Amino acid sequence: MLILSGYAISWNVLSNKIDKKDDPFYMQVNEPYYEKINKNAFTTSLNQNNQVALIEHDSSQEIGRCDSFNLIFQEDDLGLRFQLELKDDALGVDTFLKVINNELSKVSISFYPIEYKYEKLNRNIRTICKADLVEISLTSNPLYPDTSVVIGKEKEFLLGKIDKIISLM
Repeated sequence: MLILSGYAISWNVLSNKIDKKDDPFYMQVNEPYYEKINKNAFTTSLNQNNQVALIEHDSSQEIGRCDSFNLIFQEDDLGLRFQLELKDDALGVDTFLKVINNELSKVSISFYPIEYKYEKLNRNIRTICKADLVEISLTSNPLYPDTSVVIGKEKEFLLGKIDKIISLM
């Protein structure tokens, strides 16, 4: 089994500065800002079991799906942890090798904010309180630097998969 695991996000850790003119929130506030995500912001969304895992946000490079039970999430005190079983095909093996070679060492996320707070302190900070998680992507250049992807453990993945299936019953 080709298993990967890591953290897609760490709770309450600031992102890199967001100053892209095509970012919808940047267009709204018209100033650079940072973002952080509160613990359990994705809890409701994760119950929908419809998230996917991609490479570099490229939908043609899908490597996992929650509804196929090869992508599993767990919210803990540190952040949003994931476990991913890659297919034993060209994309899966290539992805696994890129993680081993540290070419893909971080995780990026896509989500739709539902509830947030915006504070203008010494830095402008948007705090995501509730959001719909759409996907995670293995990458080398994430917006949130405190993420990780490493080789995972087969036994841990299988136990997580059993827990997920039981929780959906």
